[in-house]
Amino acid sequence: VLADMAQQVVQFCQPLADKHGVLLSLADPPAAWRKIRLNIDSARLQQALLNLIKNAIEATHEAGAVQVSIASRKQDDQIFIKVCDQ
Repeated sequence: VLADMAQQVVQFCQPLADKHGVLLSLADPPAAWRKIRLNIDSARLQQALLNLIKNAIEATHEAGAVQVSIASRKQDDQIFIKVCDQ
């Protein structure tokens, strides 16, 4: 499940965020998104998300924030994973 994988990666990156003084969070997706299952190479997606989050943490100043969120567009069956640093 996509939301579970994102939560695991965020938890894995939390020590790095703490070390850099960065607030790391995962936006709570609506309940329907918690059921999203994708037919993909989950290991590659997990690695890509890990790389994006690590890069965002390292590029964010101390006391900054990195937020991970999941969104979807039903009209064209697209899923978006956003990693935003502030």
